[in-house]
Parts: sequence; structure tokens; C-alpha cells
Amino acid sequence: MRALFETLSPRERQVMDLVTSGLMNKQVAGKIGISESTVKIHRGQVMKKMGAKSIADLVKMAEILAAHRNNSQHRPWTEHEGGHEQGINFDFSYSPNIQSQAIERPRLANTA
Repeated sequence: MRALFETLSPRERQVMDLVTSGLMNKQVAGKIGISESTVKIHRGQVMKKMGAKSIADLVKMAEILAAHRNNSQHRPWTEHEGGHEQGINFDFSYSPNIQSQAIERPRLANTA
């Protein structure tokens, strides 16, 4: 799996990090300054290169990669750009069982 991850471009790694941390495409786009459609393209490429069939699969892969990274002092997949670290930043300080976590979404006002 690490070999697959290493095939990702720095931007694809950044998108993978943000998507697997729970951000929606529009939020990812705003955070890194690209269009939502470009985020979708990168996300699709990430899923294809990683062999993920769903975002849930991608999250599981990200957790495994993070566990391997935490067990190793060597971090070959971290990119340095603009004076700060970019790359997979898996700070899963909440429960490891992501599926049980409720995602709070903003509610739309009832205009009727």
C-alpha cells in the first residue's frame, strides 16, 4: 500500500489528506485554493491509484499508512513546500472507529 501511496503527486496526497479527514470537496477546494471540480479530479485519481472502491476504503488505507508512519521515524512521503510540511497529516485524536462518529452538517433553513 505504501508503494501505491508513493505514486501520488504532492497535490493528490494533499487532497487525500483533507478528504480522509472528513472535509467535503467544496471545503477542500476552499482550503487549498482550487476549484471543486479540480478536487473531484484529484480525488478520483487518488482512488484509482490507491485501488479504493469508496471513500471509506480510502479512509481505512489512510489509517494504515498513518499507523505505519507512526511506527517509523522515517517519513518518506512527507512533502516540504512553502516552508511548511504538507502531506498526510493523520491526527485521528478522536475514536479510531470513524464509522461510529456522527458528522455534524449544517442544517438548511426551512424557507417554506
